[in-house]
Amino acid sequence: MKEMATQSLSLAVGVGALVSVACDRFKFPAVLPLLVTGVCLGGAGLGVVDGNSLGESLRAFISVAIGLLVFEGGLHLDKHELGKAPRAVWGLLTIGALLTWIGVALAAHYVVGLEWANSLVLGAILIVTGPTVIQPILRRLPLKPNLHAALSAEGVLIDPIGVIVAISTLELVLLYQHGTFENPFSGVFKLLAVPFLGGAVIGVVVGVLGRSVLRFLVRRGRLDPTHLNLFALGTCMLAVGLGESAAPEAGLVATTVAAVILANANISGTRDLRTFKQQIATILVGALFILLASRLEWSRITSISWLDAAFVGVLFLLVRPVSVFVSTIRSRLSVNERLFAGLFAPRGIVAASMASVAAVRLSLPEEELATASESAIAISRHAQQIETLVFLVIFVTVAFAGSAGGLVASVLRVRAGVRNAVVIVGAHKLGQQLATQLVRRKVPVLLIDTNSDRVNAAARAGIPTVEGDATDPRWMDEAVFRPDQGWLVAWTGNVDVDRVVRRWGIERLGEGHAGAWPEQKPGEGSGSLMTCRGAISSVEFDMQHVRALEGGEATTPVLAWVDEKQRFGLGPGLGGTPVPKGGTAMVLDVMKADGVEGNGGAASSESKPDPDPVVEGDGSASA
Repeated sequence: MKEMATQSLSLAVGVGALVSVACDRFKFPAVLPLLVTGVCLGGAGLGVVDGNSLGESLRAFISVAIGLLVFEGGLHLDKHELGKAPRAVWGLLTIGALLTWIGVALAAHYVVGLEWANSLVLGAILIVTGPTVIQPILRRLPLKPNLHAALSAEGVLIDPIGVIVAISTLELVLLYQHGTFENPFSGVFKLLAVPFLGGAVIGVVVGVLGRSVLRFLVRRGRLDPTHLNLFALGTCMLAVGLGESAAPEAGLVATTVAAVILANANISGTRDLRTFKQQIATILVGALFILLASRLEWSRITSISWLDAAFVGVLFLLVRPVSVFVSTIRSRLSVNERLFAGLFAPRGIVAASMASVAAVRLSLPEEELATASESAIAISRHAQQIETLVFLVIFVTVAFAGSAGGLVASVLRVRAGVRNAVVIVGAHKLGQQLATQLVRRKVPVLLIDTNSDRVNAAARAGIPTVEGDATDPRWMDEAVFRPDQGWLVAWTGNVDVDRVVRRWGIERLGEGHAGAWPEQKPGEGSGSLMTCRGAISSVEFDMQHVRALEGGEATTPVLAWVDEKQRFGLGPGLGGTPVPKGGTAMVLDVMKADGVEGNGGAASSESKPDPDPVVEGDGSASA
């Protein structure tokens, strides 16, 4: 058994990582390939992976993994994100969760024929959605801001709620199954209130202490990314461990609360925490899916009936839509947005994990069946069916969200509108001046730089900024990309860095929506647009500045333009299109010695100061 456990865990981690990499490369949700791979490697296939061989260690592995995943998701829930649709989020977390629980339990009992005890456990398990599934889909499916915020926040915050309700319900059913259920009121209070309250208190303490330590470390200088990763990992595991010491599953509440506190700390270093464990999360999700799917035997797969399919249909077309419509009354979501949210609820690794735990714990050993009551035997007989139904729900909901979600969003017209927000990589004076001109014309802007001094200076000027490495595509996807973003300008002063950043912009925003400063070619003389380093230096030395020409024709290469409807576009100077009639052109203009604006004439790189003193190192610091 020990040898099989080592073999199973090793293959699950290795194969899961490879499958995840392949799916990421082809931009396809990894859940379904991981499920199929787990079934093929498990008892229904080759038999080289057996999740049951881990025994009780599998439960511990599940708890730690879910804690890490929930912590990562909580780091994205800052005030800006939660403030977009607060009423909808809290409605989904309270009324929506309760209606889902009741609706699933009723469908499981009356459609499939499960015992009431099993139905209640199944309903509690399916309260959760799936942040590890929802976030990748939302990154590829730009939705309107309120809808995006509601679904994203629900996916993260519903997990600890659903897990605690599921585990508490499971414990009550186990007490009933073994005939030791006496006082329901004290039992419910102990199994529900203690994890929530105890976990919340511990999460607040750990989060506040973590924030204080982080502020102290930041004041002493910029933190190394490796140290930040270790700090985040330590904070997460401390919250989980202390929470579990208070009550079972209270660790998930604690780590969620701690993550949200750190996410809302006004510290520049906390931005880097949001990418602290993408690789760990990928490995954990892949390994867990394969281990859990390996437990599905071929007989259980072939025993799926039309009643099981009907149950999924009721959940998908009735329970979820009704719970969303009722819980989002008087919220900012429109009717179409509520309808889309009602059809969009893919389940993921948390639901699969809880179903496997429930199936194992509700199944009575052979020696206990002879002396067990009829109700206990009935609960045990349907235990495996809970797991099968959950995997069926995961398969259907993920397949629909990943394949038909875009079509449904288009039909319901809930896709993000005109994607007009601009991402400028390079928070030097040149980037700040272009951002300021755009902000004045009500064009959403975000400045990115690794230089904390530049980021702070831009923030003091009222320009939205974020500190981070724009050459890291995962960080850009997680911390930067938003549904309303449609343009990217790469101005770091480093040609290689700009090329990498522009490639990300083309992949995410489309061809023609990402511009970089044109490279200076040998032999080009006066009158051509200077190099990016030269432009940065020229603006830093107050020899040039970004000037807006309202409705006039520019005689210098145009960097960007804004039309009469506040729509942004890249100018010919950055490989874009000409300025539309009546539009405002953004040009790099000469500053006269007395500070009076020049006439819009082109500047030659030969007449500008040496750029090297301004751009640090090889220029990558601006990325």
